[in-house]
Amino acid sequence: MTTLERKLNAVMRAMVASDPGTYESAMAEIRMFLEGAAQPEVPLDVEGEIGRILRELGMPQHVLGYQYNVEAIRLVVENRNLINKITSGLYCMVAETFGSTQSKTERAIRHAIELAWDRGNIEVIGKYFGNTVSPGKGRPTNGEFIACVSDHVRRRLRG
Repeated sequence: MTTLERKLNAVMRAMVASDPGTYESAMAEIRMFLEGAAQPEVPLDVEGEIGRILRELGMPQHVLGYQYNVEAIRLVVENRNLINKITSGLYCMVAETFGSTQSKTERAIRHAIELAWDRGNIEVIGKYFGNTVSPGKGRPTNGEFIACVSDHVRRRLRG
């Protein structure tokens, strides 16, 4: 029992000396509160974190590919193996979610990445993509982009 628990215990005993059942009930609630306080209050919002990174990279939110990228990255965060099945798995899943086709999904994702690459801050792009990008190489492929952002989100989830 921690010092805080001992102090709360003494206070609770004094407050509910006449009814032992009330004391046990109150202490159970306090223990639940203390256990909950040790955990992060709000778990990382995966979609919010993905959106934050995409906006920081310069991807405009109004283009369809923005939402497609959020969904694709979220799926890869949840299942890393999807990055190995982009055409046959990932694009199909995203297209199904949005009622689109696989080819339109691929194109929208690519277009949004191109916009981010053209409009984005090179320092921010360097922060996320490091030496994997250079002016000579051009933008990353859809798969490289999704893999890189999903890795950053996954690391944030681990803390």
